[in-house]
Amino acid sequence: MLYHFGISQCYGMPVQTTHTPRTTKKATSISRCEHNASKLEDLEASFQADDDLSSLSLPDISAKLSEETSVPQGFTVTLLNDALLIYMLELEDNIPSVVDCITLKSDHTVVCSLQGKVVPASQYDDLAKGRLTQLVLSLST
Repeated sequence: MLYHFGISQCYGMPVQTTHTPRTTKKATSISRCEHNASKLEDLEASFQADDDLSSLSLPDISAKLSEETSVPQGFTVTLLNDALLIYMLELEDNIPSVVDCITLKSDHTVVCSLQGKVVPASQYDDLAKGRLTQLVLSLST
């Protein structure tokens, strides 16, 4: 029971009033959070659609990589013998050697090497298991 003490307080009598429920901050916050979550899901879907490699050829993937601004510096992208190589060279005593290399084969499977040795696929299967379908830009040494 709500009591309003205004003019009737002058007469010493509390007056019962009906109170219309108002929108609470919590309901508004929940609505706002749901809206923001929906916007984030839409953004993620659009990013994933832009990074879909499943239907692209190796030259198309190479072109897509060359347009990316987030690719780490020092890596070279080359098409060679029906494979896309993303590698880093090191020059020691005027002799170049491949430090690390990610090879994308024509069937979109990945082989990685580090210091001339093949890295077991189990070491990076959280990034690329089986065929590569998304552009993964976490190249680092």
